[in-house]
Parts: sequence; structure tokens; C-alpha cells
Amino acid sequence: MRRVRSYLRRLLLGIFVLLAIIGVLVLAQLAFGIFDGAIAYLDQDLAAFDRTLTREAIAGVSFGALSLVLVVAALPLLSRGVGKRQYLGSLFRGILASGIFLASDRFYSFMEGYGRFYLTAAVFAAAVLTVILVEVAVRMGKAEEEKAARTDIIASIVGGLAFALILRLGSYGIEQLKAALA
Repeated sequence: MRRVRSYLRRLLLGIFVLLAIIGVLVLAQLAFGIFDGAIAYLDQDLAAFDRTLTREAIAGVSFGALSLVLVVAALPLLSRGVGKRQYLGSLFRGILASGIFLASDRFYSFMEGYGRFYLTAAVFAAAVLTVILVEVAVRMGKAEEEKAARTDIIASIVGGLAFALILRLGSYGIEQLKAALA
């Protein structure tokens, strides 16, 4: 716990300084609009870039699909050749990656309404928050396992984010192919 407290103290000090700087910049923007031109320019460029990648994807989950997942997830627990603790840890990381995918996709859709610049800033903030949460979770465990746990958790998160990107690009590619064939 001492490592967690030390990390959180340094983190909170850094956040306080960063928030003070951001606060000054936000006040300057609100009072004088000094960043209006840059934000409008970035918003326009990011919107043009995103138009080439954004498409809506609808996915349904049926009772059969849910049952299949539960059965397939439970089968290794009944097998003798599977390390149950390692399996449950890997399963948890897989669920974490899926949750990260879902949260990032919903967050992206929500923030799109605020403009591309603010979307980009929010995505950066979410990435920083994710790293902080990983560090806190890792430091709560054993010091000897810290590196392996950090690697596993970050790999799972990156896997979830990569899946979100692949899904968006795949949906875009399929729609482009349909449009070309029509």
C-alpha cells in the first residue's frame, strides 16, 4: 500500500499543476477567445478526416449468442488440462478489453457532438486516465508481479481498442464495397 500512496501523492500533485495550467488556458479562452481560430481550424480538419472513417454499425445480441458464450466460457473450467486461476485471469482481461472497446466506442459517439477538437482532447484525457487506473491497479498487487500484471492489462486494453478500430475500418470498407458494387 505504501507504493500506491506514494504514486497517488505524486500523481495528485502533477494533476493539480496540470489543472491549474489548464484552468488558466480555459479562462483565457472564455474571456478573450484566444484559441477560437485554432480550434475551428483543427475541428474542420478532424471532421474531414473522420468523415472518411465514420459509419454506424448495429449489432444485436440474441439469447442463443449469449448462451453460446456462457457455455464456451464454462467448458475450460470443467477441464483438467486448464489452469483455472490463469484461465479466469485471462477471461477477466478479455472482458476488460471488451469493456474498454464498448466504453471507447460509446464515448467516441457521445463526444462527436462537441466537435473534433474536443473529441480529440477527450480521447487524450481518457488515455491518460486509463494509464493512471492501470498503475493504481498494478501497484495494489505484489511488487514482484507488477511488470507482468501491467503488461497483461495494457495488452488487453490495447486489444480492445484495436478491435474497435478494426470494426470501424471493416464497416467502412464493407460500405464502400457495397457502394462500388451498387
